[in-house]
Amino acid sequence: MKTWTAGKKTRITRALAGRSNVFLVSGGGKRLLVDTSPRSLRRRRERRLRRLGADRLEAVVPAPAHYVQAGNSEWLRERFGAGAVA
Repeated sequence: MKTWTAGKKTRITRALAGRSNVFLVSGGGKRLLVDTSPRSLRRRRERRLRRLGADRLEAVVPAPAHYVQAGNSEWLRERFGAGAVA
């Protein structure tokens, strides 16, 4: 997993790579997930998020807006307690 730092407090981590890149943006004690990856990668994605300490997500942003991401967005929202699906 590759990580970048944006400013002093924001960290961007590529949580999954391959067919679809999934990024976890962390800062100020909050986490935002950008993209969701295919449904077939749910277990892998969940393990990675847990390993990164993301037991809760404030929001999930599907990118691009596509049926694959839309379905996973709702599942991630429920699984990780995200308050919004952008």
